[in-house]
Amino acid sequence: MNILFINPVTPPGIFPVQMSMGVAYISAVLKKAGHSTKLVMPYAFSEKQVSGKIDEFRPELVLVSSVTDQIGLAEKIINFVYDKYQLPIILGGTHAIVAPEESINIKGLLGICIGEGEEAALELADAMEQKKDYSKIRNLWLKTGNKTIKNPLRQLIQDLDKLPFPDREIFEEIDTKDELEFMGSRGCPFQCSYCVNRALRNAYKGCGTYVRIRSVDNLIAEIKQALKTYKTAKILFHDDTFTLDKKWLREFCEKYPKEIGMPYAANGRVETMDEEMVRMLKESGCVEIKIGVETGNEELRTKILNRHMSNEQIINVFNLCKKHKLAATSFNMIGLPYETEKNVKETIALNKKIKPLRMGVSIFRPYPGTELYNVCKKNSWISPRKVSSYFEDVSILDMPQLPAKKIHYYHKIFKLAVYHPISALFVNVLIKTGLYPSVGWLFKSAKNIAVKVLSRKQKDFLQRVMKI
Repeated sequence: MNILFINPVTPPGIFPVQMSMGVAYISAVLKKAGHSTKLVMPYAFSEKQVSGKIDEFRPELVLVSSVTDQIGLAEKIINFVYDKYQLPIILGGTHAIVAPEESINIKGLLGICIGEGEEAALELADAMEQKKDYSKIRNLWLKTGNKTIKNPLRQLIQDLDKLPFPDREIFEEIDTKDELEFMGSRGCPFQCSYCVNRALRNAYKGCGTYVRIRSVDNLIAEIKQALKTYKTAKILFHDDTFTLDKKWLREFCEKYPKEIGMPYAANGRVETMDEEMVRMLKESGCVEIKIGVETGNEELRTKILNRHMSNEQIINVFNLCKKHKLAATSFNMIGLPYETEKNVKETIALNKKIKPLRMGVSIFRPYPGTELYNVCKKNSWISPRKVSSYFEDVSILDMPQLPAKKIHYYHKIFKLAVYHPISALFVNVLIKTGLYPSVGWLFKSAKNIAVKVLSRKQKDFLQRVMKI
C-alpha cells in the first residue's frame, strides 16, 4: 500500500526544519512490513505542492502529523486533500493526543491517533490493504457516519530496541551536512507545568512505563548505519533529558568515542548534572549541552513552572561546564503567566552571571493539555493572535502586568542586554524612535543569509564572537 505522510513545519527563517522522529519511526515500521511511504513537509498551504506529491505517488492512505502550532495549516491541507481526492486521512502527533475532542471534528478526517503510532498505523494499513475491518484498532478514534468510535489506548512500546531504525530516506528536504539527528529515549519524568510531556504522561496512565531508554549498543548501531549514507559535521540528540540516567550515560560516554568519535550536542537538566557527568560528556565528544534555565526568578520557576532548581544550582552547573570547557547553551522564556518586567530583568541578570556560549530566548506559548494553558484560559489571557512557532517574537497572551508589547520589546533586546549591553541601549533608542523595524529587518536578513551560506565552523565563530 502507498502511504503519504504530511508533516506541516515551521516557516523557514524561524527555526531549522528537523526530522519528526514519530514520522520516521512509523515510516520505518510500515516499510519493513512491505508498504511504500513518501513525505511532504509544507510550511504554507500550497495546492501545487500537495497535489504534485499525491498525483505522483498515488497514495491510498494519508497520515498527517501535527503539533499545535501547525494545526491550522494541517486543517487546511486535510480539507483540501479530502475535497479533491476523497482519500482516508488520519491525524496524529501531539495535538491529536492532547486535544482529541477538538481534533476529531476536523472536516475530512477518517480519524485520529491518540497514542504512539507505529503499531496502530501498521494495523490500519494492513487491514485496508486486505479489505478487513479496522474499526477496533487501539489508539485510533474513527468516524463512522455521525458517530465516533473511541478505541482505547494500547500499551506503550516498552522495548524500543525492537523497533526498526527511523526512516531517514523520506526526509529528502532536510540537509544533514551540519548535523544528523537521533533520539535515545522516549518520555520525560518531570512535571513542568508548561510542557505537553505532562499531558502525554497523564494520557498514558496504565499503559506501561512512560520513560523508556534504548540500549547504548542499539543507539550506536543506528548512528553507525546512518553515517554510512549521510555525511555530517555533528550528531544531535533530541532526547528531552540526555543526562537523565547516569549509569546509562556512563556506558554511552565510554563506548561513543571508541565506536563513533564525532562531536555531538544534547539536552541536559540542572537537577541531573554533577561534575562527574560534565567531565564524562566533555571527554566523550560532547561539544554543546543545552540546559533549560527558563526564568531568573526562583519563585516563578518553582511555583508557576514547577521546576525545582535554584539559581545557585544553575550557576554551579554552568561553572562546571566552563571548568571542563564544555560549551553550554541556556534556554529561556519570557511572557510567562504572572511574570513582571522585574522578573524578565532577573532572567537577563542570571544569564549575565552564567555567561552561556549560546542562548535560546522564546516567548511563552500556552499549549492545550498543559496546566499553564488552563491557567491562561481561566484568566482570559489568551488572545486571537496566531503563531506558527514558539520561536516567533509574538505573544498570544494579553496580561495586565506584562503587556504583549513589553514582551515583544524584551524579546528583541534580550540577547543584546546579556552579551552587548551598550548595543542594547542603542536598540532601545531605535525602538522608542520607531526606527527599529527597518534596522531590525536588515539585521535579520543578514543573519538569514549568513545561516544559508556560511560553513558550520564559520557560523560557530560568529556565534562565539557576536553571540547572534
